[in-house]
Amino acid sequence: MAARRVRAAAHAGLWYTANPAALAAMVDECLSAGASLPAGAGPPVALVGPHAGFSYCGTVLGSTYKHLPADCKRVVIMGRRTTSVAAGMASAPSVVPIVIGGATGKHHRDIARAIAPLLRTPGTVLAVSTDFCHWGRRFEFTHGLEDRTKAVHESIRSLDMAGMSALSSLRPDAFAEYMAKTGNTICGRHPLSVMLQAVAAEALPSGGALHWLAYDQSGKALGKDDSSVSYAAGVLTGPAPAAAAAAGRGTEPTAASP
Repeated sequence: MAARRVRAAAHAGLWYTANPAALAAMVDECLSAGASLPAGAGPPVALVGPHAGFSYCGTVLGSTYKHLPADCKRVVIMGRRTTSVAAGMASAPSVVPIVIGGATGKHHRDIARAIAPLLRTPGTVLAVSTDFCHWGRRFEFTHGLEDRTKAVHESIRSLDMAGMSALSSLRPDAFAEYMAKTGNTICGRHPLSVMLQAVAAEALPSGGALHWLAYDQSGKALGKDDSSVSYAAGVLTGPAPAAAAAAGRGTEPTAASP
């Protein structure tokens, strides 16, 4: 089915090249440079990745989307709304967008119950589009300035790593407690919460794990006049193959240095 409306690529020539051949080469380079899953990891069922320009987070994007299975038939993308959504369907895979705003609590659980069976549906992958900490006055978030023992960008990294640890637990309450305590400006916090609720509803068998493969920041903030956005690549895998299932039961956040 052809799309009823095609939105022009608003950032072509700005966040990425407007030359199709050069853009294809850039995407291939990002995918090639992306980090791999550990040996013995199970099949990907959900992906977590940023939504900024290649120049800011290309390797992180590659570390996420290189794990989209070749036989994937459907991608269910969850993210916060930043622009209009066009109706339509590509030939393969089909893309199902779910835009989640300020829904909380019961709404998260309702959405999660609706999509939970997809975690076990062959050929379907859930993708959460989100950046992590948005730091600086323009984001009205300057966490870490009070800690004189660390550079600001190090405090931001520690803040994000704590959030990634909470997400790795696959416990919705752990991530909710982290958000309530820190107020980290994770733009996709609601879609991430829904992903965790879906995992809880579907009761992912023992051996499923959320692997963090890459982390970066748009810049190394040092003072109150700086700003930065953080990016992370995560892959939620199902149970590992039988030979490796007994060896791994989850991962702590490991990340490329900013």
